[in-house]
Amino acid sequence: AVFDSSPPGLAAGGTHEDTAAIKANIIQDVQGRLLQAKRETEQKVAAELKFLHNAMHEMDQRLDMLNQRLEEVQMPQSEMLEDTHVIQSLAKVEQQWGKELGKLKTELHQMIFAHNHNADLMKHQKDTLDKIRHDSLSRSPGSGATQISNARSMLASADARIKAIQ
Repeated sequence: AVFDSSPPGLAAGGTHEDTAAIKANIIQDVQGRLLQAKRETEQKVAAELKFLHNAMHEMDQRLDMLNQRLEEVQMPQSEMLEDTHVIQSLAKVEQQWGKELGKLKTELHQMIFAHNHNADLMKHQKDTLDKIRHDSLSRSPGSGATQISNARSMLASADARIKAIQ
């Protein structure tokens, strides 16, 4: 009952060109949304990569500063650090550095996985839109109301998928 009436601006006996124009507008809208989702995902990945790069750079600077401070320290012979103590301390620093790099690698892999997942979803959306376009062009321009109803249900399905991506 809700879908029985023609959309605004389209008479009850709408032409095939009118239906094709509506479908083209729908396809253009969905493609725009997919492109926007892609851009947002790429921006998020770029921001995360920048954050990871900055964190690694900051840790590297701290290590350089610690090394410089160690070189500047002049200790009397009686207070000299034992080689084993220095080796143990450096091992602890290396272990902490390894943990941090491991975390960064894990986060990077998760971002790559999410990006690939979004790319797969967008490919599926494109394939669905292509199928809708092919189906709509291959149908006869018979019943305008049925075509509009079918187009609305396809649009609702595509819109639900886009919302699921976001």
